[in-house]
Amino acid sequence: MLMSFAGTRYIFRGLGGDALGLIIFTLTLSAILRSVLELGICSTVVREVATHRTDEPDYVNDVIRMSSLLYWTAFAALSAGAWFGAPAIVSYWIHLRTVDRAVAVEVVRILGCAAFLALPRALYGSVLRGLERMELNNGVDAAVSVLQQAGTIAAVALGGSLLTVSYWVAGCFAASIFLYLWILTRLLPSSAFVPAWIPSVVRRNREFSGRMMWISLLTLAHSESDKMLVSKFLPIAETGFYGFAASLTMRAGVVASSISTAAFPSLSSVLNQYGLDAAARQYRKLHDLVCFGTVPLFAGIAFVAPWLFTFMFNASAARSLMPATILLCFATYLNCSLNMPYIMSLACGRPGIALKSASMALCITLPGSVYLVYRFGLSGAGWSWLFYQIFACAYAIPDFCDCLGISSFRWYWHLARILTLAAGTYGAAGAALAFSGVSSLQGAALGYAAASISFAVGSYALVGEEFWTTLVELTKSSLRFSRAAAM
Repeated sequence: MLMSFAGTRYIFRGLGGDALGLIIFTLTLSAILRSVLELGICSTVVREVATHRTDEPDYVNDVIRMSSLLYWTAFAALSAGAWFGAPAIVSYWIHLRTVDRAVAVEVVRILGCAAFLALPRALYGSVLRGLERMELNNGVDAAVSVLQQAGTIAAVALGGSLLTVSYWVAGCFAASIFLYLWILTRLLPSSAFVPAWIPSVVRRNREFSGRMMWISLLTLAHSESDKMLVSKFLPIAETGFYGFAASLTMRAGVVASSISTAAFPSLSSVLNQYGLDAAARQYRKLHDLVCFGTVPLFAGIAFVAPWLFTFMFNASAARSLMPATILLCFATYLNCSLNMPYIMSLACGRPGIALKSASMALCITLPGSVYLVYRFGLSGAGWSWLFYQIFACAYAIPDFCDCLGISSFRWYWHLARILTLAAGTYGAAGAALAFSGVSSLQGAALGYAAASISFAVGSYALVGEEFWTTLVELTKSSLRFSRAAAM
């Protein structure tokens, strides 16, 4: 995240707002198109590898081969579409001010084609998740991300052009694929990664994958609609500003997504071996970890954002981004609170719950998003993301709770107590800073530290007993392990 701050600032300062917006727009568009062909395969691969890696290893290899065929075919089709469709995209969608049209077309082609490598990369990452070796795919992603940002900074500092940066980013995408294959062929037979059509795998996973495909498509429509609408109705530089703010809040949500990503294969295995009660106990502790653990992260973004945006861009951009950023923080936190119920429903084999919620939201929240962005600009984009999360909490939670075997009132009451505590600590500290006119980074840091201490004290009283018992046991185990290693 720190490297991305530096990379974004160098691009904005060295190449301009149009260049930053064009890069973010192209990567966002590529994410949308590759998600269209994700087909629910990644979730299926995680579930099948986690459940059958010991009792049906040949079947697991077949799942990977079948998925490889679909994803590499999708990569080829999407890359061809990006190459031939780039001129139309540049001409009829985005609003350029300083970047030449021919350069913009070349950038869309380079980054668009390279970004579609995320499809096979997502498949290989899903295999590692199913094997519960997340340290490997996380390590590859972190290393490639740092390499990408460091190269971007060096290219701009040495006077490189927008095309130079685009080629470097594309090369990093390709490097990640080679690293994944190098690691995976040391864990599984090399033949497992040779694409092949295997009808038995399709028949066995058709229903679950089909529902996951529609969930992916609908979730994509909601999660990326604000950025695409901003790119349509506002100048491309505004797309870059908003894209940075949105990615910042999403990076804070990585904590929740990492927990739920690790939990999915584990919950699937626990359900298969020990039943719902054991899985529900694990769910409750992980849900507490997500809901309490992410509040300080989103609050920290709200506290530091005025200084950070001024440093990254300028004071005018910071003022225009702040309302949207606060809305994005709140909305993304609500999204994080839905992560564990959603993962639990997938582990139980009930993707229809999320599918029904996302389908209803498409008819209700998406038209509202168009109006909000068109009428209110960047703030409207933030409101549109919040509107969707509130709808999801209201509509999907009763069905999620039915899957968990708890009352929906209990779930809402749990979240309401956390939000009340956050408002009484971080909200009160932010209001005090605003009323006293404190705008320095040091003042914001002191206010945040005081609020965090208060939130930690309140959290200790609210977190469930199961969570603290597990935490104490893990701490004791770690101490015993450390002592044994020292001896």
